[in-house]
Amino acid sequence: MDEDIGTKILDGATIGPYERPVERVLIISDRLVLAGVLLVAAFGAFVGLEVVGGFRSVDRAPLLYLFSALTGGNFTLITIIVSINQLVVSQQLSTPGELRTQIAETNEYRDSVIETLPADNVAPVTPTEFLYLLLRATRESLARIEHQSENIDDGEASTDGGGDAPAPSVATGETEDATRLLAELVDDLTDHICHVEELLEASDSGIFSALSATLTTNYSQHIYRARELQYDHPDALTDTQDAALDQLVVLLQQIDVARQYLKTLYMQDELSRLSTRLLLVGVPAVFVSIVMLKLFAASSGMLFSTGTFTLLTDFAVTIALAPLAVVFSFVLRIAAVARRTVAITPFTTASQEL
Repeated sequence: MDEDIGTKILDGATIGPYERPVERVLIISDRLVLAGVLLVAAFGAFVGLEVVGGFRSVDRAPLLYLFSALTGGNFTLITIIVSINQLVVSQQLSTPGELRTQIAETNEYRDSVIETLPADNVAPVTPTEFLYLLLRATRESLARIEHQSENIDDGEASTDGGGDAPAPSVATGETEDATRLLAELVDDLTDHICHVEELLEASDSGIFSALSATLTTNYSQHIYRARELQYDHPDALTDTQDAALDQLVVLLQQIDVARQYLKTLYMQDELSRLSTRLLLVGVPAVFVSIVMLKLFAASSGMLFSTGTFTLLTDFAVTIALAPLAVVFSFVLRIAAVARRTVAITPFTTASQEL
């Protein structure tokens, strides 16, 4: 489930925003459960104010205006969200030629991924398995680089430039720096990728399960470090190590492409779910508001005792606020995902560096 993978992310994450309680709510909570918690809190606040402050809902005129505003607001809110969903759906409608182009581009990406993998691998179709395959290939590439790092010594230098080898003292210092930087890069990436693999192994095959496991990934810095190592220490790396770093960069870029594509699928799926939930919750909310308006308009006297009428009003207001709570809970996570994936490789943003 989404909550399970999110909880595991929080339990094992060493980077990213998930150490913060607010981010926990943004990412891992079930959207309807979060909306329910907000509504219960609102109802408790209404009752608490009346108990502590001694307020009673005896004047009907303000309540009439309140339910009128809630009814109109819910109609507007439902209309806006449904319109957004229609816009998302319209983007999925294509001509046969456009569909063929989209399929061809997707297959081209899959083929480019397969080219970087062992010959006996076939790219799976589920998001979680596909991302796991990429991560496993990256981890194996890192293991090869780590194994090759022991080949860095003073006598081995890249022959691409065809120049003379550096002086022994310079070569020794450059080799030590290159060895240290390469080891740090490999260790950092290996630890993080192993952590993400563990999350994926424990998750289901859903889109958000695969996407949420990568929300703490920011490989732009790792790509920069790899390129910087190649540029600053070209003579300290063998041709094999230089090629291995190139392959590593390609794999990291492939992971980021997969993550951005999963984000696109997730946004479309989440907006569709939001529209469905909002209609299921919004119609009863509008109905309750209209019933309360008719109750106020049809009766001039008190049909219930003051305490009962106050609780009934608080409950009706809470139900009328349900669509807003649903939209609030869904948009929180959509915005959090968008903020964590706003930039694509090789760029990054301040929010992705947290």
